[in-house]
Amino acid sequence: EQLYTVAKLLEFDEEEDRYLVRWKGYDASYDTWERASRLQEDVPAMIKKFWQRRKESAKKHLKEELKDKMEAVSAEQNLRLRSARLIERE
Repeated sequence: EQLYTVAKLLEFDEEEDRYLVRWKGYDASYDTWERASRLQEDVPAMIKKFWQRRKESAKKHLKEELKDKMEAVSAEQNLRLRSARLIERE
């Protein structure tokens, strides 16, 4: 029986409780979905790292989204301030 080594966990399917696995030495065409329970036994550290990366990615996305919203609010406030100054001059 040939043994395969997990290279990376790519995605998680919550509904089916499974991970999309990239196998060491193989390209994306060989990726497979594997049960979480099986992988938890074989590669628990890799699962932990997967969730850490996902959490960090979510935080980064939220920070970027907040920054974009703050910039939009700032631009709107500047526009209102300019409009108020123009009205005062008239």
